[in-house]
Amino acid sequence: MTTDSTTTGRDSDKFMLRFPEGMRTRISDAARASSRSMNAEVVSRLDGSLRAQGSSSLEIVAVIAKLQFELSHAHYRERTCLIEQRVLKEAVDELVKWIRDNDLAAKARGATRHFSQLEKMKDESQFAVCHFRDEAQKSELELLETKRRRDDALDALAKISPISIKE
Repeated sequence: MTTDSTTTGRDSDKFMLRFPEGMRTRISDAARASSRSMNAEVVSRLDGSLRAQGSSSLEIVAVIAKLQFELSHAHYRERTCLIEQRVLKEAVDELVKWIRDNDLAAKARGATRHFSQLEKMKDESQFAVCHFRDEAQKSELELLETKRRRDDALDALAKISPISIKE
């Protein structure tokens, strides 16, 4: 036979308790309002307090998991921005170099050199685009793995906790 932790009877464990002045009346009023005996009211409130104490730890773990996810996402955005900055800096440096190389003396040397520089710039920009795409894909995979780990942690928390964890 299993027993519910909030069910009491004549054979239940007994504990003598002294109330501060006025508390007995407050408990009596609360018991009457909830249609319970004073004993059932005290047991219910103690049980609720003890349950809440355990669930607050789970809420803290859920908040930590959410913060870890947000931190990972911020790291992903930071890496993406750094990659974009590096690609843009390389493009600007190449443009500055091209402008310096295309002064009057360069024009005098002929269009052949100008054409080869443009082809070189085109090849380098294609490489940069491919490199940026690869880096973005790596970061996206890391973000998906972090989301999966977060979801696993939230699922595990939901299995052991009766409270709902909101994102």
